[in-house]
Amino acid sequence: MKKAANILTRKIQISFFFLLILCDFIPGFASCSDMPVKIQNVQMTSPVMAHPVRFSIYIPPCYDDRITDGYPVIYLIHGQNMDNSVWQKMGLQDKMQDGFARMILPHFLVVTIQEDNFLEDIYLSKLDTAILETIIPWIDENYNTCTDRTCRAIGGISRGALWAEKMAFSNPEVFGSVGLHSIPGTFFDDQSLQVLIKNQIQNNLMLRVYIDVGSEDNYRHKGRIFSDQLNYYGYSNIRIINTGGHDENYWSSQLLNYLIWYSENWKVRH
Repeated sequence: MKKAANILTRKIQISFFFLLILCDFIPGFASCSDMPVKIQNVQMTSPVMAHPVRFSIYIPPCYDDRITDGYPVIYLIHGQNMDNSVWQKMGLQDKMQDGFARMILPHFLVVTIQEDNFLEDIYLSKLDTAILETIIPWIDENYNTCTDRTCRAIGGISRGALWAEKMAFSNPEVFGSVGLHSIPGTFFDDQSLQVLIKNQIQNNLMLRVYIDVGSEDNYRHKGRIFSDQLNYYGYSNIRIINTGGHDENYWSSQLLNYLIWYSENWKVRH
């Protein structure tokens, strides 16, 4: 009887194995690599903002609420004179899909955030507070996310890079990585940055930092200034100069590289 049961179990295992293989060849059957990245647009009130906050969530194929540890999340902020649609125009959805299909990206969520008052002084704006106190908690409550700082990255293009710099270095317990793409200056003076870095070292909260700029960007020296600040204090960072300007063509050409860098230490879930 035991031998017969073992044979039956073996047959079931073999049948299931071949079923998985056939699923990739049956017409009309969609595997995860065939399914698109979904986008959910959200609008909600925040107690610190006079108007609703808006953001979009890019959801990987075969998203699963049951997986252990949860999905890492990348938060992205657009630049001045732009809106949240710039990420879709630059092909974020397609680049995520391509990276997942080719298995060069692990599965993660991307949240792109709208800044309506992009002419407001960053020192006066409460966008960072809205992100920290409204958007991130909502994402963690409504999606199966990994909430460890190492699973959460933030980045931005142009003005959005200034936001990313401010938020990451002021809140290293929240973010593990920060991408400063074509940053047009720096938010911190030397003394303030020194205090923040000292605090990070003492609490073992150092950030991964990626700084890039186009070779024809009028702000190309600004990223070097911040990188030099970090280097002076012995703070590890990556600084790259690529061919291009301060525009959507440049950021689109680099977007997949950004995603690869943000996620390079994250667990692969396919």
